[in-house]
Amino acid sequence: MLHIAGGPGDGAQTNANNLRVWANWLAEAKPAADLILYSPRGTHGSSAEWLCDAYERFSLETLSRSVTAAEEAAASLPILQRCFDTYAERKAISNGLQPGQFYAAFSSRAQAADTLGLLADLGYSRWHLWGVSYGTRVALVAAEQAQNAKRVELQSLILDSVYPPGRGALAQWPMLLERAWRSHEQNSAGFGNLWRQLYQRLTRVEMQPELRLDNWNYNLDPCPRPMQRCMQHQKHITMRLTADRLLALSYFVLYDQALLPSFYEGLKLLDEDLGEKAVVDNLPLTLVLEAFVASAFAESFSSLVFYATECMDNGRDSAADIVAAQHKFPQWAQELEVAYSADVCALSAFSNPDVLNAQNIRLNIPMLIFAGERDPVTPVTWARDLAQSQPKVTLVEASGVGHSVLSSGYCDVNAIPRWISGDKEVCRRGN
Repeated sequence: MLHIAGGPGDGAQTNANNLRVWANWLAEAKPAADLILYSPRGTHGSSAEWLCDAYERFSLETLSRSVTAAEEAAASLPILQRCFDTYAERKAISNGLQPGQFYAAFSSRAQAADTLGLLADLGYSRWHLWGVSYGTRVALVAAEQAQNAKRVELQSLILDSVYPPGRGALAQWPMLLERAWRSHEQNSAGFGNLWRQLYQRLTRVEMQPELRLDNWNYNLDPCPRPMQRCMQHQKHITMRLTADRLLALSYFVLYDQALLPSFYEGLKLLDEDLGEKAVVDNLPLTLVLEAFVASAFAESFSSLVFYATECMDNGRDSAADIVAAQHKFPQWAQELEVAYSADVCALSAFSNPDVLNAQNIRLNIPMLIFAGERDPVTPVTWARDLAQSQPKVTLVEASGVGHSVLSSGYCDVNAIPRWISGDKEVCRRGN
C-alpha cells in the first residue's frame, strides 16, 4: 500500500516524527499490507532537494513589513524567475535537458511515473494506491498509466479529499474562497461581518499591528542549508498583520479544524482593539499565526516544487476565464485581479505546460473515495463528479467534516484495512 501525501512540495513523509505517527497507526490498524512512504522528487526527504534560498529569505523578511499582496507578489516574481532559470541551466549542463523538460519532471505525470517505478523496483505483485488531497491527483494519473500499460498489480485506489486533474486553477480560486466563507459562517455566527470589518480596518491603518511570534521551527537540527540554519535558529519571527495576510490566514485554518476555535476567538479579541498591546495579548490569534508561519516556512516544504507542479499541471488561465470568474464572484474580483497580475504560472519557465484533464481518466478498478461535506479546499462536488464518471466507486461523504476525512477521525482506524480485505462496510464512525 503506497501512501501519496498532499502538497505538492511536502517532503516530510520520511522524517522521524512522521514515521513515528505511521508506526503507531500500523500497530493499531494492523492492515494486511505493507505501508510504503516516500518523499517526492525535489522535496526535503528526497536525494536531491530543490530550494531557492533567495526566495525563502525574501518571503521571511517580507513578513515584518506592511506590504500588500500585490506589492509582495510583484517583488517576488523576478526572484522566482532567477531561481527557476538557475536550476534549469544547471540541469541543461549536467543532463542536457531543455528548460521545459526539466520543469515537466515535477508534473503529476512524472510524479505518477515515480510511484509506479518505485513499486516495480520493490517487486510487489499486488498493490493499492492511497492518495490524500494533492496525492489523489498523483494516484489517479498513476492508475491511468498502469491501466494503459496493462499492469494488473494495481488492486484499488483510496482517495481522501479528491483534487482531480483539471481542478484548482486560478480562475476557480474565487469559488473556493466563497465556499470557505460559507464554512466559516456555519462554524461561527456573525463571522462574515466581523471579518469584513477587520479587513477594512487593517487596510486603512497606516501601520499594521506587529506581532512577535515564537518560531516553532526554532533550533531544529540538522539545518542542511545556510538560509534554513539562519531561520531555524531564530527564536522569534516578527510579523505585521495586514489585511491580505488575514485573508490568507482565513483559508489556511480550514486545513486543520483544531485551529478554528482559536481563530474565531482571536478575531473577536482583535475586533475590540487593534492596538499593539491588544495584539500582543491576543494569545488565541498568536497561536494560529504561529501555526501559519511554521507551516509556510517548514524546512520540509519546497516552494519551487509546489509552483512547478501546479503550473505544469494547470497551465495559466486565459484572461477570459479570469473575467468570467470575476463576474460570477464580484466580491473577490479585486483579489483575483491581483493574483492574476502576478501569476507565477505566467513566467517563461512554464510556457509549455503539461496540462491535465480529469475528463480523460476512466479506470476499471475499485475506487474508495472520502469527501468532507464541509471541505472548502477540495469541495465535495469534485469527489461526486469523479465518482459519477467511474464504474467501480464507493463514495463516503463525511457530514460535518472538512479537509482530510481520515485524519479527522470520522471513520475508525480500521477503515483502510477493511477496504483492503474486501469488507463492504468500510467506514464505521469514530475511534
